[in-house]
Amino acid sequence: MDATMQAIILAGGFGTRLQPVVPHVPKPMAPVGDEPFLVSLLRYMHTQGVREVVFALHHQAWMIRDYFGERFAGMDIQYSIEGTPLGTGGAIKRALPMLRRHTPTFVANGDSLVMLNYREMLSRHNASGAPITLASVLMPVTHRYSRLTSEGGRITRYELLGDGNPGAISAGFYVVNPDIFVPHALPEVFSIERDFLAVHTPTLRPAMFEHVEYFIDIGIPVDYQRAQLEVHHRLRRAA
Repeated sequence: MDATMQAIILAGGFGTRLQPVVPHVPKPMAPVGDEPFLVSLLRYMHTQGVREVVFALHHQAWMIRDYFGERFAGMDIQYSIEGTPLGTGGAIKRALPMLRRHTPTFVANGDSLVMLNYREMLSRHNASGAPITLASVLMPVTHRYSRLTSEGGRITRYELLGDGNPGAISAGFYVVNPDIFVPHALPEVFSIERDFLAVHTPTLRPAMFEHVEYFIDIGIPVDYQRAQLEVHHRLRRAA
């Protein structure tokens, strides 16, 4: 397994929908069992071959930095700490130059666990020639997520919100080329979903990776409670 895989984890949001349940910690640090959710994400990344991680942080950044330090679960950890929130796109753009290798990079949301074969996704990304590959999941109802329309393995339409119908959604897990944003005039603060993918998908034609084994986003209380029952069981099966 490639021991030089690298990832950016977006963990700087305020997590307002989960605050009534977990009010005193950043959302990715919400306990699942007796450990923060981020511990599960990092351990899974390590099993898949990731050895370098940059956390993109803002809200209560010190809590994540103090918990994980400079090395955790066999991975080197760095921190991109934003004085003011840069949005998901701005956070990725700021973190990319911190990585040691100028190669495609995984990008994950710190409040989601997306279980898939990282090596296979990276290989397909490289073979596609696309600047970005999105992991997709089929959902019976798509209204909470960005909905994807594809043709021949390439995404032709990216809708910020789906509807009450079944379809493919973005799991918020990507492989991005290091120069992904270079050709585009983007502000310092921007959303990769709203300001980049929703606008530029017709010309970007992102690749779509459909082989997701498990997906959970703990952003709302009902799914956070589901994580208490499922996440550790899934990780044991994947070990």
